[in-house]
Amino acid sequence: MKHQLIPPFMLSGLSMTLKAGGLLAFLIIIGRFLPLEDFGLISFYLSIGTISSLLVDYGFQLKLVKDIAAETEKTSVLFMKSLSTKVAISGSILAIGLVVLLTNAVPADEQVIAGALVSALIIWSFQNHFAIPFRANQFYGRECILFCLCEIGMLAAILMYFFISKDPTPLGASITFLLARVMGLGLSGFLYGRYFQWPWPSHSVVTNLKTDFSYFLHFAIGTLYVVIDTPLIRILADEKFVGPYQIAMRAVLAMTLPTVLCNTILLPRLSAAFQKHGHQAVKPYREIRGFIILGIVAATSSYLIWPAIMHFGLISYSELINPLILPFSAVIVLRYWGSVYGTLLTVSKRQKWRVYSLALTLVFILIGDFTFIPVFGWQAAAWVQVGGHILLLGLYILFTKREFGSLYLWK
Repeated sequence: MKHQLIPPFMLSGLSMTLKAGGLLAFLIIIGRFLPLEDFGLISFYLSIGTISSLLVDYGFQLKLVKDIAAETEKTSVLFMKSLSTKVAISGSILAIGLVVLLTNAVPADEQVIAGALVSALIIWSFQNHFAIPFRANQFYGRECILFCLCEIGMLAAILMYFFISKDPTPLGASITFLLARVMGLGLSGFLYGRYFQWPWPSHSVVTNLKTDFSYFLHFAIGTLYVVIDTPLIRILADEKFVGPYQIAMRAVLAMTLPTVLCNTILLPRLSAAFQKHGHQAVKPYREIRGFIILGIVAATSSYLIWPAIMHFGLISYSELINPLILPFSAVIVLRYWGSVYGTLLTVSKRQKWRVYSLALTLVFILIGDFTFIPVFGWQAAAWVQVGGHILLLGLYILFTKREFGSLYLWK
């Protein structure tokens, strides 16, 4: 049996790595070839684009996988239902963005850059959406091929631009990034069409928005609390610090990818045990201890290896990133430790407790950023993230203890 399970696990992990690593590699390339201020400018609008893509995703990364896995014969119908909702949300966001640009809320020399990068991230959201039917149907090889072609193609286009251009600019890099994402979207739609159908959606967009709102809330808050401080650094500190900070945060997300992959396997197993035999059947002692050990290993590796990687990749910016390594190493450990407790809350159908915890963490981080960044500088945002993750872990521990009567650290 194992020889059948290992390849899908590895393929799924590679897909996640490509998905998360593509933007990280893009940032490293930008930081390598552009001045610090231009690097910060692109990073700022990438963070705005990330937040916009969260609205467009509307929790489908969670909800659609669950729905298709339960009714694989309705894959195309369920996919087109969600796709129509994404198109409607995207149209609204782009319309709002156009109004913002027309009212000159964005400086004139940044408008095209902002429009290109935000549009590229929304398009990237659609590209990822086309991968969901493959994942939900356990076609991990096809999903992996899609991400390989799209992400490697995007990086090749960006590198080609910098090597060909005699005077690279943020505008040129942004338009190249946008064009690469458009090509990736076309490729994703083509691969989807080879294996699935395009039925006309029968449900109204308003109905879909109401039905999937709870998933949107969880997915949006769960992502927003780790990306919101990036744009705040430009507002509260200086634009030139946005790029180094975002690279460090993207690295944290990349280092915690194993928690996402392992929990996709852990969730159905614990859910089945809970469904059949209740709380007493859920005993993840080994998993929790294992995740804590993995977190310490990942954090230690980051602390020791990341400075050398940064020096090789960014050279002149590494001295800005190095002070972030210690607090973000702590964040990595906290994210690993808390991930299983969050899964346990989902297993026990206490999802609302998980959402409350994430919402409180987001509020804490917002208050901390507005309080400490103006006083102690932009690097204070990293320590605010440490405090936020301690709060989140504490809330998860509190709710897990209340629900299960144990923290599963020792028998």
